[in-house]
Amino acid sequence: MSKAALRRRWLPAAVIATAAAVLIAMAVPRVVAGILLIPGDPILRRVLERKPVSAAELERLAESRRAALNWHARGRTGTDLGLALLLRAERMRIVVADRDLVPARAALAAALAQAPASPHGWLRLAILERLATGDPAAVARLVEMSMLTGPAEREILFPRLELALAVWGEGTDTFRALVRPQLEWGWR
Repeated sequence: MSKAALRRRWLPAAVIATAAAVLIAMAVPRVVAGILLIPGDPILRRVLERKPVSAAELERLAESRRAALNWHARGRTGTDLGLALLLRAERMRIVVADRDLVPARAALAAALAQAPASPHGWLRLAILERLATGDPAAVARLVEMSMLTGPAEREILFPRLELALAVWGEGTDTFRALVRPQLEWGWR
């Protein structure tokens, strides 16, 4: 067999092997991040079901999200980190906004920069804003973004309505128009 024929025979195999190696290299960060999320997943599930979790479990949730973000930055992972940090801050007897809420705000802002269409992220930022500043107009804008990005998110319907009704007077006409169907849906 000639060298040219041998090259023609091995060239497709070399291209396929190279493509496979590239795809595997691209998948490794996602796989590692997925594995690192596993210890915090049962805790997150309990948090979302509004079941009690300990401070140590919240820390484990936050650490699993931080570790995963080091491998593969995803908006949802960042919002989960922000939620864990926010819940941890809410448990403190005295919350100093400039110290205790900054990590949660940074995590949520980074997550929303990666996934701006995250209704969970906007709602969590609204909760944080209410805790940090108590500015009802700012909270209303953030709740509005949550409703715009995910109007049919069942798991955040009631927390979102609770916040929306708390800042109803500061909301715009657009805000109120978005809240009314949510109220009807919640009533049903």
